[in-house]
Amino acid sequence: MKQFFRSGGFKVIVIMLVILGGVCVYSAAATPVTPAEQAIAALAVPLQRQSTALTQTVTGFWNRLFHYGELEENFREVEQERDELKRKLVEYEELKRSNLQLKGILGIKEEHPDYTFEEASIISRDPEWGDNRFTINKGTRQDVQERDMVLVAGGLVGRVEKAGANYAVVTALTDPNFQVGAYDNSTNYLGVVSGNGDSCEIRYLTQEPEEGALIVTSGAGGNCPRGLLIGSVKKSEKQKSGTTYAASLEPVIDLSRLTDVMVLTGFDGQKEEP
Repeated sequence: MKQFFRSGGFKVIVIMLVILGGVCVYSAAATPVTPAEQAIAALAVPLQRQSTALTQTVTGFWNRLFHYGELEENFREVEQERDELKRKLVEYEELKRSNLQLKGILGIKEEHPDYTFEEASIISRDPEWGDNRFTINKGTRQDVQERDMVLVAGGLVGRVEKAGANYAVVTALTDPNFQVGAYDNSTNYLGVVSGNGDSCEIRYLTQEPEEGALIVTSGAGGNCPRGLLIGSVKKSEKQKSGTTYAASLEPVIDLSRLTDVMVLTGFDGQKEEP
């Protein structure tokens, strides 16, 4: 503001106001009788108009200047209201997510009362492996152990590969190192599901599966319970052996959207894999 009062533009405004004021006073007090005075009077009319316009402009400027503090205060209040709405939206989304997670757990427990869970949140993803590997915020202190299965209400997610005191690394079912016994839910023919980096597939089926058939865990090995949904058949073909079939699967879980999971820490019939 100090720079404005020191600027050349401000000085010009002051000078014009003084000149126009003098002209206006002169034109109001004097009665033009000579040609020169008549010329001055004629000149005063447009100058008076310009003076009026300039006065309105300056008045508007001062009004805005004196109300700037009020406008700034209103702006701060609007910003505070916006931030509060953002905070409430985050709280709402968190509550909704927690409710969905709780409903999922309750649903699984009603169907499988022998299951014991440890809820966990994903805290990081391995940039080298993308969605195929991630780290959760629970570990051995919360009874999370290596080879525990990881799931959500919709189905199987993967398996604990490494467990620290307060964290665990999970290998997703799309990881090439992941394998689990499975079967075609419509025919009960057994196979093995493994990851291929982008998705997963089932192999060693003795009968060709239909498109859309559901593939679920078989419980083979005793470390994974029977009946966890893995995905659905997209496309099948005979394997090189000529006696079995393989099929690409559409995982039931969108791994890229996962934020929370459940670690299956125990179930009836569980035993350690050799």
